[in-house]
Amino acid sequence: MNNSAFDIAVRNRLLLDCLDDNEEAAIRACRACRKRESYNGSHVRCGCRKMVLQGTRQPIRNKQHTEMQEALKAIITSTPDCGYAVSNRPSDLCDKFGLIYGETLDEGQQLMYGDVLLIDKTGTRPDIVIDITVASTHSANHHSTQPGDMADKAEKTKRDKWRRKGFDITDNRRARMVVFAVDQSGALGRSARGFLRELSGDDSYKWRTRCEWFSMEMQGILTRTIVQARTLTFVINARQRDRRSRADIAIDEEGSVVGSVSSSETSDSSQLLDRRMTRSSRLQQSPGGLLQSLQLC
Repeated sequence: MNNSAFDIAVRNRLLLDCLDDNEEAAIRACRACRKRESYNGSHVRCGCRKMVLQGTRQPIRNKQHTEMQEALKAIITSTPDCGYAVSNRPSDLCDKFGLIYGETLDEGQQLMYGDVLLIDKTGTRPDIVIDITVASTHSANHHSTQPGDMADKAEKTKRDKWRRKGFDITDNRRARMVVFAVDQSGALGRSARGFLRELSGDDSYKWRTRCEWFSMEMQGILTRTIVQARTLTFVINARQRDRRSRADIAIDEEGSVVGSVSSSETSDSSQLLDRRMTRSSRLQQSPGGLLQSLQLC
């Protein structure tokens, strides 16, 4: 990871603007639907349906998904004492978990698969099916205040989708499901953190090194997608950054208001004084002018 990629990764983790790093704060929008873009391009990377129909977003999403799978497989392979091995066999959800009672697959319905299948080496534990999902932070509200909240929401959405499709995704003696959810800022969901801790066992050092390594890999993946998403947006407005604090801005605004009020009062009083002097001068000059005219007569 070079310096520019590291800078983007830090900005993304701190929820700062990742699409523009110049002196101007640019407001960007999606090229497909003209919707205002977020700080890290999450709408283009995860949410734009019009871009899906155009086929523009899918290459970015697929590459991001594949790189996430490879990074997770690398962690599992480097932890042989966990007792699981990565299998290349497809993980059919219908075969591993079955259907909800009373549900049947419609003719022509597309089968659903997990992303990574782990086989127990001893054969005494159930297989683990891992489904990786990247959550968008574009629709985050004020209730999502903790890192990983949007990832947990994405996990719930994924399980609801399987339930609507008729799949009974509950842990059984044959297999169990792990939804490895990550949000666009790099925060892990609750299930993802629990799985990494399960791989590490009671060794805190191993847990910390696994998390640090995966965090670096994940930030590099997200940074590459942010750079690609930047080309799919356009600038709709740019304004000069005001680097002053809110207190300084408030003091300056208050001073400008007071100054304008005082200047207006001064101008009003001067105009009133001019009017008074003009009236008095007329009263003083009019008798003199009348006497002069009488003397001439």
